[in-house]
Amino acid sequence: GVEMEGGVSGVFEVNAGDIIDSSAPQTPRERSWSFNRRKKKHVEEASAPEGMLKVYFLDGSHKVFEVAPEQPVGELLQDVKQRLGVDGSNAFALYQVQRGTHYLLHEDAVVNDIRSAVDSRAKALGMKDKRPRLLFKKFLYTKHDEKLISEKAYVHLFFIQAVNDVQRGNYLCKSSDAVKLAAIHYYSWHGAYDPDAEQFKISYLKDLRLGEQLMPTPLITAQVDYEWEPRIIKEHQKISEIFSKLSGGRGISTH
Repeated sequence: GVEMEGGVSGVFEVNAGDIIDSSAPQTPRERSWSFNRRKKKHVEEASAPEGMLKVYFLDGSHKVFEVAPEQPVGELLQDVKQRLGVDGSNAFALYQVQRGTHYLLHEDAVVNDIRSAVDSRAKALGMKDKRPRLLFKKFLYTKHDEKLISEKAYVHLFFIQAVNDVQRGNYLCKSSDAVKLAAIHYYSWHGAYDPDAEQFKISYLKDLRLGEQLMPTPLITAQVDYEWEPRIIKEHQKISEIFSKLSGGRGISTH
């Protein structure tokens, strides 16, 4: 990779949809880097205390870590892996997130030397936080992963990354497969289909633009006006029936 300022490697990943967006006259709203994009009431997120830093995960959650003045990225990475119980793997790394792009950080870079690139709009709004948004995720896929997939600490991390890679367009798939994945994803949020519940009504899904939230960026940008919500909810009904049969009528646990 190319050496960049502040210990950021030239190895980076860009959302596939961003490339399409640059030439498309009509596009959906900016996609989040987090795979878990349920619409929530906007609440101003508190900054981490001085000497502390938030490390984010692909489901939108975060954990706070103490950072010493000269602490390298590699040490912080080790702290994150130990807390998550995945220190037996070398397949994870820390990335800096800027405008939807993930920049791989060198392990010998000093954490406090990495600064957030605050754009002109943010400056105009008075945002001055120089701390970067760091993201923890896998960067290496090995044969060893197959042995780890049965270990609880790894299952969630592998799942959220697989979903995120599909949504960002890193893994291309047919629209029919993408709809099935979206339906399973929606099941993980709301459980089995209930025709009387508001969250399973088409109007509810359309109001929150769930198609945009759950479908891969390349499909969303290629078919801007397509209504994905009816297909997602229809598929959700099917998988609800399948999961119910598999579990003897109890439904599959979403926890």
